[in-house]
Parts: sequence; C-alpha cells; structure tokens
Amino acid sequence: MKNLFFTSSFKNSYKKEVLRKLIEFAIIFDSKIHLLKEIRPSNFENAFEAKKIKAFIEEFTLPKHSITIYNDISVQKEILNFSQEINAYLIALSTVFSYSTSFFGLYITII
Repeated sequence: MKNLFFTSSFKNSYKKEVLRKLIEFAIIFDSKIHLLKEIRPSNFENAFEAKKIKAFIEEFTLPKHSITIYNDISVQKEILNFSQEINAYLIALSTVFSYSTSFFGLYITII
C-alpha cells in the first residue's frame, strides 16, 4: 500500500481523528500519505490554503507525505482524478453528509 490519501477541508477538529487513524495505518505499511485540499470553482480559495493545512497537521508526526491543492468540477471528480494520478490504494475521507455511503456509486463502510 504505497500511496494513501486523505481529503478534507482541513477545518474541523473531528477530522483530525480520521487523519490520526490513517497515520497509524501508513506507519504499519510504510505508506506515503497524500493530503488533498479540494477546491471547486464555485468555492474558490487561494494558495494560502496550504498554510492552513500545515497548521491543521502540525500536531502530527507524519511519515512520508505530500500536500496538494486540487481543482476540478466536483468533489467526486477531484477525488477520483487525484487518486488515479497518484495511483492511490486507499482513500480516507471524513464527512457528515448522509450521501457519503454511496459517494461514488459504490457502498462504502464507514468506521
């Protein structure tokens, strides 16, 4: 499991627990974690967002990792296209939306 990625708004503290679990997983498998901040054209944010991501993760000791700010026409497209770009083995996301269990037209078990 070479590449894992975590997509988030990097704003809410409850998402840190999801990242914490992913880090534990990455350490076990010596994986690289790709942190993805998705930005949609209708909700533009500038490159200053990378600093917010760094502030969000500063309490963690991350193994190999990268930070990417990505833009596409929808959240689903961003996640799918980025996962293909890095050849991701695992995608971690944290959401409170009820549609999350069928986010990609597949049923996902949320832990």
